[in-house]
Amino acid sequence: MKRLQYKGPNNEDLTALLYLPPNIKKNEKLPVVVYIYEIQRKYHNDYLLPTFKNQDGFSMRLLLEAGFMVMLPDITKGSEGPGISALYCVNQAMDQA
Repeated sequence: MKRLQYKGPNNEDLTALLYLPPNIKKNEKLPVVVYIYEIQRKYHNDYLLPTFKNQDGFSMRLLLEAGFMVMLPDITKGSEGPGISALYCVNQAMDQA
């Protein structure tokens, strides 16, 4: 896992968690799955269960084992509204990746 730092729509410091699959090779290009929901940096220490039987229907571990990178960016609301703000945060985090 890598922590990426970026600025949010209100110029606040935000963090994205970027999980890398096992056995990734240097300079290898991989698809990225982005999970979007408010502040997610608190999940940096969670154990990743290999199941879709959870409340999200989203399994980071299974995606990582399938060769995907998984990003959990922090999202904050700016003056443009929640949708545009989320898009801004995701774009900022992807630029750092």
